[in-house]
Amino acid sequence: MRGFVTKYFPDRGFGFVRGSDGVSRFAHRSQVIGTVLKVGDVVEFDLAADDQGRSERCVQVIVMER
Repeated sequence: MRGFVTKYFPDRGFGFVRGSDGVSRFAHRSQVIGTVLKVGDVVEFDLAADDQGRSERCVQVIVMER
């Protein structure tokens, strides 16, 4: 899925990505491939259920455009 970074807290290592479906999802720095996220970055990402299975989170986030 494609989307863009709406919030990112580099000191805390996480942020949120809004997908092309309009839903915002959690993204952790450990899932980002190749670079640090910045607000406004266009990204491509896969989804997985969180540990409790309650919501989706981003995995394997790749920055497509800066």
